[in-house]
Amino acid sequence: MKDQLFQPVLTFLKQQGATEDEIANTIADITQGATMLLYKEALETFSDEDMQQIENAPDDELANKLIAERYAQKVGVPPEELLTVFLKDFVKNFLEEKN
Repeated sequence: MKDQLFQPVLTFLKQQGATEDEIANTIADITQGATMLLYKEALETFSDEDMQQIENAPDDELANKLIAERYAQKVGVPPEELLTVFLKDFVKNFLEEKN
């Protein structure tokens, strides 16, 4: 699914003569930006109790899992679906900025 989301970006970058490293870095930047936006939105929905449980997680992996689970419960949509929405927006905005 992500490959389809990024296809317009890949096509654009290849047409511009971008190297494989530049393409990989751009895709990583888009993914990171979308993920950060998703996390920001998720954290804004959490109660103090939710935040305390996340902060008390013994490691980042468990904390991330708790964030995903709690956010999915609150909005009724799995984080993967929300990330896809954010990625689509980032790809659209990237292409609009470049054209």
